[in-house]
Amino acid sequence: MNEMQTAQLLIVASAIDNRIVSDPAIVAWHQILQDFEYSDLSAALTEHRRSSTEYVTPAHLVAIVKRTRQARAAATPLEASMCATHEHYPKPCDACRQDELDGTPGRKPVMVPLGTIKPIGHVI
Repeated sequence: MNEMQTAQLLIVASAIDNRIVSDPAIVAWHQILQDFEYSDLSAALTEHRRSSTEYVTPAHLVAIVKRTRQARAAATPLEASMCATHEHYPKPCDACRQDELDGTPGRKPVMVPLGTIKPIGHVI
């Protein structure tokens, strides 16, 4: 989420609880919520308002988003959450993301036998 979206979220919150939306408040909330999607946080704000009379804080929204993600993950069969191209990788897997950047979709990741890996600083 970007700072503009953070400001929008605070403006929506202020429409209900009359909080003052200031630049320092936007920066503080953004530092906490920047790794989350605006749509998830907006839905969490709506859920909080429907279920609680508490003055909303970033911690409330983070908790609701995490609960929602856990519920969504629990409802998703394991096979549906695995990458179809790269067996045993959760999707979207890092290999698929790299393939998209490289322009080489469908490439299998290089598998190295465990016995051939030497510890860092290993002396032969």
